[in-house]
Amino acid sequence: MTSDLLAVCVSHTVPVVPRSWYDLPIYQGNQFRDEPTHVAHLAPGWDRLTDVAYGMAGTYAVPQLLMLGALTPRWISLQNHRKAVVGNNIGQPSPTQPQYHEVDPDLAARLVPELRPKPGFDFLLPPLIGFPVSLSEHYAAVHIGADLLEYLELGLELDVLTEEQASWLWNS
Repeated sequence: MTSDLLAVCVSHTVPVVPRSWYDLPIYQGNQFRDEPTHVAHLAPGWDRLTDVAYGMAGTYAVPQLLMLGALTPRWISLQNHRKAVVGNNIGQPSPTQPQYHEVDPDLAARLVPELRPKPGFDFLLPPLIGFPVSLSEHYAAVHIGADLLEYLELGLELDVLTEEQASWLWNS
């Protein structure tokens, strides 16, 4: 690999994200099990958890891929079957979840997404989004509320969040 960016797409089937947006697919689930970039080969323990962990199982395959030594990117872009974090606003607000943008796959294939962080930054952050309810209410409704609490506790333990920040996120 010659690029400083490795873009991977974690998917259980043929991704909707345009092929030009990622370098490697990381497959999971029952399709493409013979592909060398399937979670079954890269992170076998996580392959057994795909039904529970979903995309997170594929995400755990990325460090395993890097430990093979052939890839040494400075940045990694993670996408999934139909979602991508990009630094530029593309598409239109979703009618059902306006905090997210939707773009037609044919149009997306002609666009160049911003996948690298801005100069001087180590992370690409997407444009800010808002929710019609608090973050904790949204997380509890769409995900598992206890997970947010665990993420905040981990942030405190790793000293990447202060108690005030964690409290604000939980109560926001």
